[in-house]
Formats: sequence, C-alpha cells, structure tokens
Amino acid sequence: MATYSPEILYRKINDVQETFGGLSQTSQFMVTLNLGRSTIRQSGIGPLNRYLTRCGLFDQAKSTEETYDFLCSDASLPGSSFDMAEESGSRQGIIERFPMRRIFADFDLTFYVDKEYNTIRIFEEWLNWIDPLSRGSNTYDGDEDGAVGFDESNSFFRMRYPNEYKTKISIVKFERGFLKNPNEVIEPDKLAKRLVVQPILVYDFIDAFPMNIAAIPFSYDGSSITKVTVNFNYARYTVRKQNPLKKTQSDSEKQVQRYRDENLGIRGVSVNNAGAPPPVGFVNGQPYYGPFHKHMRDDGSVVLMVGAEHINAQHAIIYSTAAASVGGATITGGTSSGYSSSGQQQSSNQQQESSGEQQQQEQQEQQQEDNNQQEDNNQQQENNNQQEQQQQNNQQQNNNQQQNNNQQQNQGGGGGGYGGGY
Repeated sequence: MATYSPEILYRKINDVQETFGGLSQTSQFMVTLNLGRSTIRQSGIGPLNRYLTRCGLFDQAKSTEETYDFLCSDASLPGSSFDMAEESGSRQGIIERFPMRRIFADFDLTFYVDKEYNTIRIFEEWLNWIDPLSRGSNTYDGDEDGAVGFDESNSFFRMRYPNEYKTKISIVKFERGFLKNPNEVIEPDKLAKRLVVQPILVYDFIDAFPMNIAAIPFSYDGSSITKVTVNFNYARYTVRKQNPLKKTQSDSEKQVQRYRDENLGIRGVSVNNAGAPPPVGFVNGQPYYGPFHKHMRDDGSVVLMVGAEHINAQHAIIYSTAAASVGGATITGGTSSGYSSSGQQQSSNQQQESSGEQQQQEQQEQQQEDNNQQEDNNQQQENNNQQEQQQQNNQQQNNNQQQNNNQQQNQGGGGGGYGGGY
C-alpha cells in the first residue's frame, strides 16, 4: 500500500501555475449544422439543402450557412452510458453486471434569433421537411412566405425516409489565442504561418435531426435577446482531436486535399482553423475559394478547374501551390491548351522551382526553430543563475543572522555573570 508524506501533498504556487494556467474555457466553441446552399457537403441531403434554399434561408445577402453556426449561443456535449444486464446465481453470493449496449443521450443547442427570424424558420422548415404537409395532391415544398394556403382542416402529413433529413452536426471546441495578432490584416496565403498550433476537439453527431423545438417565451416585463432551443437526436457520436494548419508544405497540401474531399461529400465538415476554410487551390498565384470540378485531359490525367461544371469556354486550372499556378494554362471545352511539350517542360520547371522554394522555406523554418530553442536555453540558464544567486544571498543572510544571534547571547550571558560577582 502506497504511503504519502506531507512533502508530496504540499505544492507552491509556482509549481502548479502551469497546470492551472492551461485550463479550457467554456466560451470558445463553434457549432456546424452542415447545411448550406453553395455546396452539398454530404450525400443524401441535397434535397433538404435545396428545400431550405427555396424557403429563403440561405440568401447570401441576409444569411448564409455560416451565419447559423455563429448564432449558436449555448451548446452541451452529451454524455453516454451503457445499458447494463445482471447475472445472478452463477456464483454463490455474487451478482455480475456487464454492458449490453451503449446509450447516447440527446443534446440541446440554443441560438440567437435574428431580426429576419430565419433562426426560428430553419428549424421549423426542417421539421416541415421531415413531416411535410399535404393538401390533396399538392404537398408543401418550401416557400419564402412559408406554408401559405395549407390551413384547411383536411390537410394531412406524410413522413419522409430518414436518409432524406438526417445530417451530421459538429461541435468544435478550441481555445483563444490560436492566431497571432488577430487584429492585423492578414493575407490569405500567409494565414497558415500566423496560426498557433493547439489541440482542437471535434464532436461529430452522426445522423442527427431536430426532435423538439422548445417553447419561446415573450414578455413585456423586460426586453432581452430572443433565443430558441432545439433538441436533437442522433445515432451515435465520434470524438476526434486535430490541430490547425501545419507550417510545412506537405501538411498544407493535406489540408487542401481534405477540404476538396469534404466538398465532394467524402468527409465531414472542415474545422482546420475554426474560421475561414482553406482555399481549394491557387489560380495565377492567388488562393481560390470558389466552386470547382474535375476534368480529364487528353493524356488521361485529372485536374481541378474553376467552375461547378465544364463548359465550352476558357477557364483556369486550379493548382495546389501558388508558385505552380503562376502562368497556368487554361482548357476550353474538351480540349486542352498550353499542354504541348513546351507546356509540359514549363510545368516541370515550375514543379522544380516549387520544390526548391519548399526546401528553402523548410530550412528557414528549421533555422528559426533552432534560434528559438537557443533563446529558450539561454533564458533557462539565466533563470538558473538568478535562482542560484538568490539562494546564495539567502544563505549568507541566514549565516549573518545566526552570527548576530550568537553574539547577542554571549553578551547577555557575560553581563549576568558580572552582575552576580559584584
């Protein structure tokens, strides 16, 4: 059995300052409903996105898919438990318990209501999509004015299939200070260098859908911001931990590829930097964030191009690096231009230049890390010297104090003997 001494239980402020200084704050989070107009991020919910767009809930001038993410004021990470079974009597006097299945509790999200009331309508229309209202052969299919003309008493409901209304909702937990000097204007291509690497925790709720919209109270007693609370059900959740954009070029390319996969419906929502998504690629040296499509060239290779569809007009190719996109070629219709032997040589030269720039950047970053490490070592050495000097001064003061005490004791004892002899 382990024993504990008072020295183990005693801690100074300096010993625990680092531990308690790195605690998580509850006010740093983001919620993603994974619904949007510009891209269909998951397969199967395209009709739901188009329905909500017809309802006027993704008007780019008033509210976008990101608007609802930032309007979430309260969120809770649900717990989970096991449904237990008991076995009695197999061993005398023993009751055994073991889990049978895992139970996932529902979770609530609270949103601020905007002045257009779109925050309320997006969940009301989501419920209408799950259980649409029909009037004879006419079914409500979304409108900016809502369900107008469906107030007859003989209207009825008919449920949709679950894969048409279930989506994935993500709650992203991060901490402040992930961006150096956030008030300064930052170029998009320099954003990755300003990010401070920190852990990011992501809860992904699979096959989630709104189950209940809580009552919204109104009162003349005093004005406050209107909020709506929605209860969600889901099949299960997964927890993953990741970091923002890395400094190396290879990691940046991985983040770009992940963003492409997510927009093609291969993966879930991107939370690489808990803010603006990374660019799809680069066109003429500038980052590109717009729609894109895949195109197979005459030589069989596949490239990413500007635009949602391939049209019979010149449009640029999207490159993975800014250096390779300078002077990039274009493609018209089903033919390629700028990809002759000279064009291939130019592409090869651009790739070599990009590789050289990458190596030079890595060397500079390694040199900077070495300098930072040297500064940390020098600072640590200076701190150690100061602590040693302080200990010596304290020891010297203790010795002087002890010597003074001894002298006072000697003087006091001598005076007493003299007085007695007199």
